[in-house]
Amino acid sequence: MHDLPHGVWELVATHISQEELLALAAVNRTFLNITLDTRFGEVEWIQPNQRMVKALIRLLWVLDPSIANRVKRLYIRNSIMQQLLRDTTDFKDPMPGVYGVMGKLYGFITKTPACEPSQSSRSVYNPYLRELILHTTFMELLGMLAGTTLLGLDELDLTFEQDAFPTPSDVVANLAISITAFAPHINTLKICSRAYQDHSQFFMAIGPFPKLRHLSLRVQFDGSNLSDSSGINQMLRQHRPTLHDLEVLPEFWDVESVSQTIAWAAFQEQCLLDLDQWPTGLQMLTIPATDLPTTMSLVRPVAATLTSLRLAYKYLTYLEVADVVDLFHRQPKDMKHLSLDVRLATPNLLNLLARKLPGLLSLTLVIEDATSTMQSILRTDPTGSDNIDWGLFDFSIFNKKFRDDSACISAPMSFEFEEGLMSQFSSLLPSVRSFKGRGHTEMVRIC
Repeated sequence: MHDLPHGVWELVATHISQEELLALAAVNRTFLNITLDTRFGEVEWIQPNQRMVKALIRLLWVLDPSIANRVKRLYIRNSIMQQLLRDTTDFKDPMPGVYGVMGKLYGFITKTPACEPSQSSRSVYNPYLRELILHTTFMELLGMLAGTTLLGLDELDLTFEQDAFPTPSDVVANLAISITAFAPHINTLKICSRAYQDHSQFFMAIGPFPKLRHLSLRVQFDGSNLSDSSGINQMLRQHRPTLHDLEVLPEFWDVESVSQTIAWAAFQEQCLLDLDQWPTGLQMLTIPATDLPTTMSLVRPVAATLTSLRLAYKYLTYLEVADVVDLFHRQPKDMKHLSLDVRLATPNLLNLLARKLPGLLSLTLVIEDATSTMQSILRTDPTGSDNIDWGLFDFSIFNKKFRDDSACISAPMSFEFEEGLMSQFSSLLPSVRSFKGRGHTEMVRIC
């Protein structure tokens, strides 16, 4: 076993059954630690059902901090968060004491445990948790972060849900300050908000994260939810030297909303004014293409370093796609991952992409007119003379009718229609080995 790195054994442990994992734990102390890290490395509290209760029974071990310290990823949904923060006397507990145990578990995982002064700071600050994912409201999160110490945290993923009443601006600003307290080691920050209130003060109050490399912001751009987007512009300026991955998207896009169009245009205009402060080392970028010329003005300065691009909320024509890919033709770094919304996906479009982006590895297309797309594919030569010479590995197609960028809509017709499109395209793209990230034999809908 000494011939293989520790990380390889950890990867092996994630691909074997529970029975094999228990047998592995009995080999020696090294494999015992790998087994415990695999079993307790991820904790998800999503819905209070029997499955979660069964998992919680196993986690009763967390009364031993050495087990709690093995949790690297903690994911808590809004309904669970509410019960952790309030008196559950009137709540129908799925099993007596479940939420009490969960509260103790959260304390062990996230907060500074009581200890003797002689103990090392490593045991005091419980630095093992790496990723925290919370779905909650502004007020609940403020209460949960109070007194919490997570100096080892690398990734923070926050989704704010709608509360009964808007949160006061000073509370929102205080929450932003609390989040910034995680700054020393945060390299990934994701903030998504579905709350109906002004987020301007929240973004203005967020301080710098010295090691931030991945930033995702999804908030509704309009007069009532984001009256002033300068806080987001400030975040981009602050993290210009370190950012490698940037996503800025309206949480929902309403083409008929004048307020939303004005708010997004104001944000883009400020970005153009600060173009010399635009992150120059970006490798991955996700932004709307609603005003394509302005979007291309923001993409152009980072075209030499980008390897992944997602343009959303506008169905592009063939000529518009040609303008986009021309930015990356003959650049020092090949574009590896591309995701576009297009009006039609035709053999001509694929030939264009293959010619301009020969190094592309994965392609995702959301199609506005799927019926015409199917007809164009059916007209190709079935003998294979129209096959496209390309090194593309993964190919994904989504039909606009069943695809919403903020959520994956469950509909049987979506799977059947998209699978039919994929099958037709597979004859044109012999190099493709994976559909929607799964492979030829597993063409399933990915949410």
